[in-house]
Amino acid sequence: MKGENFELEIGQYESETGFESRYEEIAEKNFKLIRENAHAESGLFSAVDSKIDTPASKENHMSEAWIRDTSWNLISLLETARNIKEVNPENKTINDAWKFIGEDLKKVLVLLNQDRWLGKFKQDVIDNDSFTSLSGEPPEVHMKADGGECHWDQNQPESWGEMLIAFGKAKEDGIVEKYSGDEMEVIKAITEYLVKIKPWKFEGAGMWEGLPGRSPSSRSNAIAIAKGLDAILPLFQNDQFFQKNINETIDQTMNFVREDINTDYTTPSGHKDGADLAMLVSMILPETQRTALPFAKYVNDNGSKLGIGSLPGAIRFIGDDYKAGELGEARWFMADPVLATGYFREAKKEFADGNFEKAKDYEKMANSYLERALNISKRYCHDPELFPELFIQRDPNKVKGQPNVLEMNDGAKTVALEPLERSLIWNSALVMTAGTLSDSVAKLNVETSASRSAKAA
Repeated sequence: MKGENFELEIGQYESETGFESRYEEIAEKNFKLIRENAHAESGLFSAVDSKIDTPASKENHMSEAWIRDTSWNLISLLETARNIKEVNPENKTINDAWKFIGEDLKKVLVLLNQDRWLGKFKQDVIDNDSFTSLSGEPPEVHMKADGGECHWDQNQPESWGEMLIAFGKAKEDGIVEKYSGDEMEVIKAITEYLVKIKPWKFEGAGMWEGLPGRSPSSRSNAIAIAKGLDAILPLFQNDQFFQKNINETIDQTMNFVREDINTDYTTPSGHKDGADLAMLVSMILPETQRTALPFAKYVNDNGSKLGIGSLPGAIRFIGDDYKAGELGEARWFMADPVLATGYFREAKKEFADGNFEKAKDYEKMANSYLERALNISKRYCHDPELFPELFIQRDPNKVKGQPNVLEMNDGAKTVALEPLERSLIWNSALVMTAGTLSDSVAKLNVETSASRSAKAA
């Protein structure tokens, strides 16, 4: 693949006449990959697939772990198992995934049950009227894969919201019958911390890290926290006063998000517009009616600002200088499975509301993004497959003859997309979720079409 003019083939996925199972290939392969990259004692996941030996995979502590990444991997496994169950309840991947999730969560809870975290969750929070801030160091969100210290002071509260989603959904799905007293101490400490910081005005870093923190908290941060608190709420059903505090925090946080959904600044500088890919990432986290946001509308309103279009992926935000090339901001691979997941969920909502044609349109859009992600992977000769972290937008004249560069036209000019060849585990997790959702929606389409035909007859 040397400088070729590359056009992605988008699969024409016709689900009215039946659906082809994607999950057997995608779910089983990526579940195996995720499981193999979990640390045997800590339960944490290294950021990249350890079996892909590329120079980029060895950079910048990529063998280390983040609470955010670990949470996303567990959430994706939970969602994948749910999706498979809707299509084939007898598939053994469901029970294998449930068993793994239950064991892994227990390991994470044991790791977090030490003063290194509990003391930081219980620290005082300073309320300065217009913003809140911590009185000490933030709870660690970046550490060695075995749980050892990295001495990074990233202040990412959204990571803990995502972890609460995993804890809450595991209990909801029956994977965890009951959390022990020690485990509930950790869960309650995280929950109290997120209530105490007041997510709608907290001085913290956003999803893309970016020290120092800013105030108010980014809205994508706030969404993840509200969803985490919502997911964990049933665990405190015997503590009505605490439930009241949690509910008030969720409501105020979602009010903050909804008052200006199109403005989200995840970094303290260089962010030239309020549109941010982090909003779409947070939107596809499991939701309830009280935390739901208009995914399709957000893409319609902000898609062009994020570069969503004919080229793979999307930029994080206008002005992002991380891995920027001669022709613009880096394009992140994760955007395609995120868009696929979001549109599959929109399709399910429209089917439920009886808007069948709109549902089918969303389904086709979702499958086009999923196919694009899968086709990108097929262009690389790695085993296991490589989902590149991002593409650097290069001047084609600067990278002539360089292997693995994709030359594509963005509608105005030819762009050479140079991949950053490190395969984030959460990219595989996102593709896994999108693939199994494709099956779930396809089955729903078939059943809906059959029901409508029967009624018409």
